[in-house]
Amino acid sequence: MKTIKNTIFGLFFILLAGNISAQHKIGYLELDSIIKDMPEYADASKILEKLGSDLSARYNLMLSEYQKKEGECAKQQNNPNISPSIKELCIDELDDQQKRIQAFQQKAQKDVGDKQTELVAPIIDKVKKIIAEIAKEKGYSYVMDSAQSGFLYSSPTDDLTAEVKKRLNIK
Repeated sequence: MKTIKNTIFGLFFILLAGNISAQHKIGYLELDSIIKDMPEYADASKILEKLGSDLSARYNLMLSEYQKKEGECAKQQNNPNISPSIKELCIDELDDQQKRIQAFQQKAQKDVGDKQTELVAPIIDKVKKIIAEIAKEKGYSYVMDSAQSGFLYSSPTDDLTAEVKKRLNIK
């Protein structure tokens, strides 16, 4: 009697699961592949690369100035003819310069992140709009990013990557 109940219970869940999956059509795509192939992304990458290069050049200049000051302070520390207050002043200036470099690094990272968000957000919104249109047209309840979901198997007929690229005029 117990095995019959377990069998009926198991069959009920199998049928229920089959019913649920039949009601929802799931598609997938490679979002990174789509975005990276867009001309707008190439333009954004160039802008970000230029910003990074400019910030890196400024950082290297600040670092070079710091190293020069560090050398001067080392010479002063070893010179018995220089007063202790001048030696202390040099160390304080070196500490201030180091703090400015650290603040610059933090601000530069924030600026690059903000600029990346500013440039990439409209691109992602454009792609999401096309994805939503295609999903509605083809009757998909869900569209997943195959790179993020880690599918063990997926039907090639449910891959929407090519369709989205086609609508975005990406080759």
